[in-house]
Amino acid sequence: MNDIVLNGKERIAYLRHTMETAIDRGLMQEIDAPLDHYHANGLYGRRIYVQGGATVITKVHLTQHITVALKGTCTVYGENGSRKIVTSPDVFVTEPGTQRAIYCHDDVEWITVHNCELKNVPEIEHEIFCDNFQEYDDRTDYKSFLLEFGLSECLARSISENIEDQTLESEANIDVKPSELEGLGVFSKSNFSVNDLIGIARTENGMRTLIGRYTNHSKHPNVKFVDENSIIKAYAIENIQTGEELTTDYRKAIMLSMKLRYLS
Repeated sequence: MNDIVLNGKERIAYLRHTMETAIDRGLMQEIDAPLDHYHANGLYGRRIYVQGGATVITKVHLTQHITVALKGTCTVYGENGSRKIVTSPDVFVTEPGTQRAIYCHDDVEWITVHNCELKNVPEIEHEIFCDNFQEYDDRTDYKSFLLEFGLSECLARSISENIEDQTLESEANIDVKPSELEGLGVFSKSNFSVNDLIGIARTENGMRTLIGRYTNHSKHPNVKFVDENSIIKAYAIENIQTGEELTTDYRKAIMLSMKLRYLS
């Protein structure tokens, strides 16, 4: 029997799942890691305090920033499989796409400094962190999409929020609610198999439904938009479970919309 070899990302994800399961079953106690927040001239700093003997799994970092080890010693395992003992004081740069598992040998203090003008902590955390690497791929790929089509985030948002082409017609088997990816998203209220019709995204007269308005972008989408007699319909391209967010590739969606405008 061959051994299963996990890469760095998979090891951290497995450790996180194991710890969360242990906490849910009462076998492990979730630690309290206090935070201090600092704001100055477009910069945001967060100082974290962790007790000795604790293991911390960081979120996936979206932006490059400065990390400062202020106190203590810890062993840091990186998403690339690296292992490093960090003893304060130490300063280094954390790159986008970084996730770490950290074992604290004694009480430690860290501070990270980010280029961020936001003041509201939940909004800041959405700007600088994400929960997993699939979300990281989706959010960074969205920025690549904007560059490819010469769109700013402000312009893309104004197009998305334009009420003149919204009918907001609902489908019985979808729900609109807050998304981890961005704003509101479309979520399945039932199971779908590959090639199942989910609903209409844009009507014959060019009006967007809830599916057309709120479906978020993904590098690995589970839905595709298809033109059927000038009606854009959404079909599953993967098996989708109840409660799962529906996503599509905006590149293909925008090309489809441009084609219909050209032909009309």
